[in-house]
Amino acid sequence: MKKIEESKTRRMEIGKSCKISEKKKSINKKEKWERSKRKDDIYKGKELIKRIKNCKDDDNIFDFIDDSTYKKYILRIQHEDVTKKKEKNDHLKNGSIEKEKVCQHVEAPFIYFESVNAYELKKFSGSDKVFTLLFEMTKINMERLYNDSNFLNKGWSDDKKWKELQSDKCKLILGFLQHTNEENEYTFDEKKDHPSDPTNNGEKKKDRLSFLQIIKQNDKNKNDLEIYLSKHKLVCFVHYRLTADYPPYENTTVCYLYEIQIAPAYTKRGIGKHLIDMLKALCTRINIPKILCTVLKKNFNAVLFYKNKCSFEIDQSSPDNFASDDSEECEYEILKLDVYKHPMKDGN
Repeated sequence: MKKIEESKTRRMEIGKSCKISEKKKSINKKEKWERSKRKDDIYKGKELIKRIKNCKDDDNIFDFIDDSTYKKYILRIQHEDVTKKKEKNDHLKNGSIEKEKVCQHVEAPFIYFESVNAYELKKFSGSDKVFTLLFEMTKINMERLYNDSNFLNKGWSDDKKWKELQSDKCKLILGFLQHTNEENEYTFDEKKDHPSDPTNNGEKKKDRLSFLQIIKQNDKNKNDLEIYLSKHKLVCFVHYRLTADYPPYENTTVCYLYEIQIAPAYTKRGIGKHLIDMLKALCTRINIPKILCTVLKKNFNAVLFYKNKCSFEIDQSSPDNFASDDSEECEYEILKLDVYKHPMKDGN
């Protein structure tokens, strides 16, 4: 009897051991599958990054991030806006309809964002107007800083900045000012007024076109872009590229922020932070580990913005990390914003 019980006990122990072994095998198999899937995802991600980096697939940032969250940004109302609203209301008649109209007129405007690669933009005749606006905004904001810092021992160069903005690798986010009592897009009163519409049936129907749609058909309707830009001022833009990280991580692609420019009248209203959030969302979506940018040390507002408001830090590639006691201080530093820890740097 005792031997029978011992035999049963052994069988139960063996059974438990087999189940544990099978469970371990199942876990190991699952982990192996997950590792394999992660490698596949990384490979697919690399292929996607390669296409976006190439800038010749007519891609834009809103293909990869939530346009309902990022495409429209309502400006913070500044003190002068509130004052104007009060002055308007002080002159109102008692009629509630008139009051409502004025309140609508003075409500905070918003920025409507468009995204396009310079390679694509250059195909259209109206692109010179847009590049001129980008260049002029950059020159107003940066020329003095470049010269005061003697940036790269050269200072400001019109030719160099033109080439940067029109490079085939340049990716752009453009911000156009609009008001709450205006349509989000350029509007034709009647669909039949638009000659490029193949479904022209003479019906009176509003046809809204975005900036990109307008510039693509600008050869047919020469005045449309001028009208759009006169109604919707270009007040900010971002120039970024997907490029190789600095050594020893040159096999990793990063998002390099070349320019974030905002017209002086629209600074300190949250636009810059919104634009950085857009780039972070893109990097998260397509597995880019970090954002890099070069900032002049004399550009105190930019340094505070990146470090304090956006949590950028000094990148290990920044020149000051390699300075010797007798070397001159570099006029710029390279900042980074880690989006996630890259698996190749994590040892996995």
